[in-house]
Amino acid sequence: PRPPPAVTVGSSAVLRTNSPTEGACSAETLTTGLHLVTAAASTPSTPSAASLLLQRANDSALWLGSPLALSFASPVALSLHGVPMAHPASAQLPAPPPVSVSAVLQTMEVWADRRTVSAVWMPRDEWGSPAVSEHGYHAVLAVRGEGGRYAQAECGPPWQDTGGEPAKGGHDTGGEPPRVGVCALEVPSDWFGSGGAATASVRLESDGSLPWEVTIGNVRLHSPPGWFPLRQAGLADPNRPLSSLPPGIPPASVFATLPLSPVWNGVPPSGHGFDSPPASAEPFSALLYGATGGQPLHSWRVKLHFDTHLFTWEGADVAPAFKPPVVTQSVDGVSFASAGLACGTACSPAQLLSATGAAVPILSVRLRPRSGVDASSRLRLFPFAFELRSYGGGYIVDRQRGPVLGAQGAADEGSVALRPAAVAGVLAYAALNDGTPARVLPNTARLTGKPANYTVRALAVSDDTGGGQRLARVPADGASRCRVLRAIAPQEESGMAAESEVAAEAVLGAWADCLLSLGLAQRRGARRVQMRMERQALHAEFSFGVWAPARVEVRLSDHTLDRVIPVGGEHPCCGPACGGLFQSAGVSAVADGWDVTPLVTFSSSAPHVASVDGGRVRGYSVGAATIRLHAAAPEEETASLSVTDASPVHAVALLPRLVAPGAEWAVESTSKGSWHGEARLETSLRAEGAEAVLFGSVRWSDGAEEPAGPAFAVATASPDLELFPPNGTALPPTGWRVRVAVGASGGCASLDVNWTRCGALVARGVAPVALALPTPVGATLRLDSGRVAPPDDDASLLGLPAALAVRVTVSYRDEATGVLSSRDFTGDSRVSLTLHPPQGCARVQAGEVTVLPGARCVNLTVTASLHLPGGPPLLASATASVARVGASTLDFVGDASTDSANARVHVVGLGRVQCAAGAWHAAAARLRLFLDDAPSVPVDVSTRASFFSSDHNVVRAAGRRLAGVGPGAAVIEARFGHTTRASAPLSVSDEVRDVVTAVEWRGAWVLGGW
Repeated sequence: PRPPPAVTVGSSAVLRTNSPTEGACSAETLTTGLHLVTAAASTPSTPSAASLLLQRANDSALWLGSPLALSFASPVALSLHGVPMAHPASAQLPAPPPVSVSAVLQTMEVWADRRTVSAVWMPRDEWGSPAVSEHGYHAVLAVRGEGGRYAQAECGPPWQDTGGEPAKGGHDTGGEPPRVGVCALEVPSDWFGSGGAATASVRLESDGSLPWEVTIGNVRLHSPPGWFPLRQAGLADPNRPLSSLPPGIPPASVFATLPLSPVWNGVPPSGHGFDSPPASAEPFSALLYGATGGQPLHSWRVKLHFDTHLFTWEGADVAPAFKPPVVTQSVDGVSFASAGLACGTACSPAQLLSATGAAVPILSVRLRPRSGVDASSRLRLFPFAFELRSYGGGYIVDRQRGPVLGAQGAADEGSVALRPAAVAGVLAYAALNDGTPARVLPNTARLTGKPANYTVRALAVSDDTGGGQRLARVPADGASRCRVLRAIAPQEESGMAAESEVAAEAVLGAWADCLLSLGLAQRRGARRVQMRMERQALHAEFSFGVWAPARVEVRLSDHTLDRVIPVGGEHPCCGPACGGLFQSAGVSAVADGWDVTPLVTFSSSAPHVASVDGGRVRGYSVGAATIRLHAAAPEEETASLSVTDASPVHAVALLPRLVAPGAEWAVESTSKGSWHGEARLETSLRAEGAEAVLFGSVRWSDGAEEPAGPAFAVATASPDLELFPPNGTALPPTGWRVRVAVGASGGCASLDVNWTRCGALVARGVAPVALALPTPVGATLRLDSGRVAPPDDDASLLGLPAALAVRVTVSYRDEATGVLSSRDFTGDSRVSLTLHPPQGCARVQAGEVTVLPGARCVNLTVTASLHLPGGPPLLASATASVARVGASTLDFVGDASTDSANARVHVVGLGRVQCAAGAWHAAAARLRLFLDDAPSVPVDVSTRASFFSSDHNVVRAAGRRLAGVGPGAAVIEARFGHTTRASAPLSVSDEVRDVVTAVEWRGAWVLGGW
């Protein structure tokens, strides 16, 4: 691909300010916000306030929109001088639309009873990759038959395959899966009269593009026998008229029909990644008919014989003319006995005629091969009639075995073709090592010195006899072979129209085992590499592009590193072998205009003179050094520099500045190959506890600039600031952090910053700190509940808490923008909490209000007060009611254990059960509490209370159920919690109080009787 203009994404950058004025928080010395706009296809525009480094969160990843872009989605991180300043933003470029399609035909043969032609299709972009957009196109499956016949159907939308449909069988699902779809088409029934063949193709239709079609194979059409319309009608239309009975069918008999098409036996394809265990085989139906010899068929008793070791019976459907049969299973089949016609003894002439004829449908019996039954197994199926009876003419058939109609005609025993699933074809594509489909494979060997390795992935597609897994990932087991068909030169070499070929060895280093390797010897790219993958008898063709950098550069921000004279004029011992103190330079690598620095590990030919450290080259002793990408890099891909003490330099200015992390940061896709990002960093601190990181830039006397730090010595006289030294174990180093102290007043503060290198003071500077603290304008106090209960009161057992959490929030107004914000002050030492009533009700401690045992207060009020700098005194309060058990009642309702409706019946006494000697009715106890803060609202605690009877010979209590035992009176007592008690009388009468008005019988009908 032709490279876009150079970008600086990934290169080092320096924080800059406009004015060296120190101390004042003015617009000239302090940027209130750093604003960055950048895009993948253009140089970032940076204001004079700052230059920012925009880089991928994962340094080993490659840039969106470039030839190195291996994915259309990526996190993008924002950092300043290598320090992350915001959470990564998601950059998502639109995937390209497909321009072609590959497909595998799953159906090689169709029958009149299996007419579906199916295929699996894979859309591909201009490079040949199946990682394409989701919308804006569809595929069409077309079948062309003899005599100009044509049929088509739109295919299903493509999904992202994960090794199954969807994922099945534990296949590797690494990386971004390819898109595949399924096509299905019903061949018209009138195509099967004379058999023949048809041609199948898949056509890609995209929005705004011409269709693209590929032929995928031939389909054989099997001509059906003359009796097939009888089976095709099924049971819905009885007595299908035939011109004559098929040969071998007696005029008075029972016979059966079987499918014409094969039946899948549940065995998946062998190899090719289809490693699932045998699945449930495909079911089929045997249809039974009666030839009645001109008499109406009133009742029948028949049996379908088959080998039950090979097949299982799954059910049966009876013809609408007959009553449901009684079913009996045995070791050699299933028997069915019908008691007569559905119309009974009042059948009309038309109904009798429907049960008369050469082929009266009786039953459809569903069978299924047992899992994994060998395809050569015999079905051994035939019908047997114990009797076919006509009430007016006696036996039509008496104990007679019947024939079976199959694909080969009539036979004594029927059979179906059992077939295991097979692999119909494969779909291949170039991929990264994690399985993500690749469009253009970058040859990064010239950048890293190591070969770039990729893989060929393939999906095996089963034929349409498979009833389970349709797709499987072909394993990398060494059984696949690949060969290059042709390699087309990049467009800038071959022109727009012509396609000049390039030698495969100049593009790829190895490919025979379908593992692609691109090494230092491969210096050519390719617009398209066409490759063929072969695996056993299967093959697939696919393509991809290759990018090889035409020009690789190592760039230095300064080719001469001068000796640095510290403030005191001394010459410190620094670096390897106690070298001197010299300047540093930024180093980057650029390939065809793209910054590829994160991919590169630089090395120096003379580390004692200058060494590479963190993206910068630091000088240590006088001499010359060459900076290389790797040891095998040629001279034209290196950069030279000199370290000298001929013209020593000193620091003219140190410009330290604070930047707060947590930027406003967003990335937006604009079109294919480009994206747009914006960030805004704050240099003002806007709240107590807010933090910022100290950065710095030094300007030398020769005009050069470089980042300073993090080895600063920092001090401040402001009580509003807290200082934290760098964390030396953090990666990357965090630098000095500044935090706004609690109780800070706002305004302008400053930091005194000294920068030392190798123990020597190199430069001094002052960092202005703007404390743009908002004004506190209000406070709110919230309790996590509006009701509480004393811990020693039974109301606490009803889910009412004895303690409430207090949350205090302060509202702020930004005086510059008018924007309101809030902060949680819960637990802040400046918040004072008071209670009303002040004594005997509750106590407050550690942000929690707890009700005291025995508290008699009706309500409690919590008030928070605080006074913050810059605002008025703030007050906030909230009230909760204190609930206690005020009263309790005990009454009785019907026993709901037999019928839930009984719970709504109020019971005052129990009587005898009618027609049941020595049995009395039962009731349920109901205890309800009334809390004093809501005296009209009952709380039912019956399920949590205990109940007792004063006389067990009258009433027996079991839980809340009260069962009558004998005539008399008893007192029922209820107990709940520690103190709640209630009682009520319950009498038992020797008379029937509730008479029986109805009896309801409940049962279940099962096949064969009750």
